[in-house]
Amino acid sequence: MIRNLVVHIITTTFLVTVKLKNGENAYFARSVKSSKNLERKTTLEKLEMERRYWQIKGVDWAIVTEKDINRNKAKNIEWVISSIHMLSDIGFTVDEIIELGSALHFRLANNERPIRNIIANFDYDYALGTGTGLFLFRCMLATKVIKIDMETPIDLNVPAKSIQIVGNFEEGIMSVNGKYSD
Repeated sequence: MIRNLVVHIITTTFLVTVKLKNGENAYFARSVKSSKNLERKTTLEKLEMERRYWQIKGVDWAIVTEKDINRNKAKNIEWVISSIHMLSDIGFTVDEIIELGSALHFRLANNERPIRNIIANFDYDYALGTGTGLFLFRCMLATKVIKIDMETPIDLNVPAKSIQIVGNFEEGIMSVNGKYSD
């Protein structure tokens, strides 16, 4: 009979599944911890058990701390991605969003004026509520229709020509359409 058995619940913060080009899945386990917690012996012991578990499973495992995460990038991603979650609350149909987004997309292409001015004029010209153009800009970033350096704070005062337009707004929105309902 086993006495003095101590049960520890061990969790992993993220198990990421990546679809490879050959159709197979690759898995990556990540435990997010505060760097201060890594100074505790009990935390290190639990992490070692976790590491061994994933090693047996053949899954790449690592610890991520706040020192590994670019704060600007994390804030930018949060700001951009939240727009996708608000698509159903914006008050437009998918077709209206595509039409408006495509019009803003066109205005941003190779424009010398600051992004902020283009967006404000867009809202005014289309008689939209203040912030609609900004919302569409965020959607373009979230769907990777336009690209900017996400490692630095997003600056809407830079000329629009500083952003890289790499896709079609309609395709970008349709890629997330499963999460959007009229």
